Amino acid sequence: SKPPIMETGVGALLALTAAAGVATYQVLFRHVFGHLKGDPRFLAYFSAWISVWHALTVLPALYVGGAFGFEEVVWPRGAHAIFGTAVSAGIASTVNALYLCIALWGSVMLLPCVSALSVPLTVGLDAVLHSVVPSYTEVMGHGLVVVAVVLIMDLLPSRAVNAARAGSWKLAAQEI
Repeated sequence: SKPPIMETGVGALLALTAAAGVATYQVLFRHVFGHLKGDPRFLAYFSAWISVWHALTVLPALYVGGAFGFEEVVWPRGAHAIFGTAVSAGIASTVNALYLCIALWGSVMLLPCVSALSVPLTVGLDAVLHSVVPSYTEVMGHGLVVVAVVLIMDLLPSRAVNAARAGSWKLAAQEI
């Protein structure tokens, strides 16, 4: 069953708003900072500013949310929780740095394709690690996402593409 927020359409509206925001951010980021892609200091400088803004905005918002009872703020206790939090922070920092590098140095479509590809990868990891098995329709949808990324990024061998254009699907399949 769907969560109540999805039944009202509010969840779908929030998801579309988030997708539009991410797309706008990616395009504006490349437009505003693209000229700095050759400056290795920019990565460190930009990452430092992100950290500062998180400390100035996100941390206080967490405490305000805790004060109003939206979410309880709990600091990790115990070696296992502290280690897990540190590993999570390290992974998140690495992913953010990679996204920044992809946005600056990758092709125009690389970051959107990487973001799209993360969805079927997440579903696959959930299936393996948490035994959450998607339905047949969901698997087909995620497969189509992977195919779309392969086509958009032009990852097929050129001989296979040329064979398909010539109408020889059997040859195209052999080339892949």
